[in-house]
Amino acid sequence: MSRTVKKKPAGGAALTKPAPKAAVVSGPPWIGPVVPLYRYDRLWLGIYVSMGLVATIFFGWRAAFMICLTAAMSLLVFMLTALAIHVVRGRAWQGSLSQALNMGLLMGLVMPLMQQLSLAVIAGALIGVLVHVTGPTHRVRVHPVAAAYLVLMMSLPLVGQQQVGAVLAPSRVVVGDVWRFSKAVGPNWMSMTVPEQYDAIRLQDPQRQMRQQQHDILRLRSRLIELLRRGELQRIEDVMIGATPGPVGATSQVLLIALGLWLMYRRVGRWVSALAAIGAAMVTLMMLPVAQDGHMTMGHIIMSWQGMIDVGWMVSIAYLGYQLLASPLLLVVLIMMPLTAPRTSRGRFWYAVLIGAGVVTVRWFIPLEGVAFVPLVLGGLLCPLLDRLQQSPFVAQTAS
Repeated sequence: MSRTVKKKPAGGAALTKPAPKAAVVSGPPWIGPVVPLYRYDRLWLGIYVSMGLVATIFFGWRAAFMICLTAAMSLLVFMLTALAIHVVRGRAWQGSLSQALNMGLLMGLVMPLMQQLSLAVIAGALIGVLVHVTGPTHRVRVHPVAAAYLVLMMSLPLVGQQQVGAVLAPSRVVVGDVWRFSKAVGPNWMSMTVPEQYDAIRLQDPQRQMRQQQHDILRLRSRLIELLRRGELQRIEDVMIGATPGPVGATSQVLLIALGLWLMYRRVGRWVSALAAIGAAMVTLMMLPVAQDGHMTMGHIIMSWQGMIDVGWMVSIAYLGYQLLASPLLLVVLIMMPLTAPRTSRGRFWYAVLIGAGVVTVRWFIPLEGVAFVPLVLGGLLCPLLDRLQQSPFVAQTAS
């Protein structure tokens, strides 16, 4: 009901004039009470810039160039697609340039450093198109980056072989060229040195190693120790700081945890959802089957928790730590999951449980690059159904 303002003209008769309506800010309906939309975009931009700075430390200017190229291509294709929508359908496009920029930056951050920059161009173009049809401001509430990454992996299955498996040496961080790498020997990254003509160290990707070796570690008591002794699996301190190959902006688990806590402080992320996802992942991990002889046949299958008992408690604790830290779990749960989470508290809880359990399950049975994003895409499609678990006047109003 609009407020009326009475004016008394010179003739003496009172006239009524409707008061101007307050400007409506478009965007996700659950953001309004927390923070204005422009601050919301600025918050995510700060998150992605922080991840990019850490990527530059360990992977140098080539990583920064790949991230910027992906974001620039995303903006270009986004504007061209918006123009095409306006010409063909005669209506204004949805979304914003800041959203296209943020998603382009995140796409570059979740990709490993590639030998061919054409893959970054293709990834940015996919984001520029998908931002128009997916995301929290659209009916298809699927994370654009997760969807684009899966499309890229399915259309170009050999993308994983283009990864540059190296990080800059401690004495050449930021300024070195990660393509000039050689092998180095040392107990951890901080103690490794390379000859003067090289800038980087050739290392194994711990996420890929855990995908491929997670079954053998529970079958063979000494497998984890052998991987660490031969340098095929990086030590946990290197995984924590991010001195390992992998997604250029998400190798540092310390950074992901700090950014996740900051999002919770700003009420964009939810600590209940994060704990639910990580707890569901750990419980599911203990219940997955392990083939004792390498073949999934009856009589030769045990549960993961039985394998953990067999290999001893020390190996089991290290195994759980690597499954949590040397995987995309924290990236998905702390950084990507809040963007397309359901609107209700009950819906967010079950959404987190499904994603946490789904990430470890798909990585257990399908050891392929980028498969951890499948639960995030499926969870986004289930958001309307999960919101119906807790009906409220707010949900009914925003869903209509």
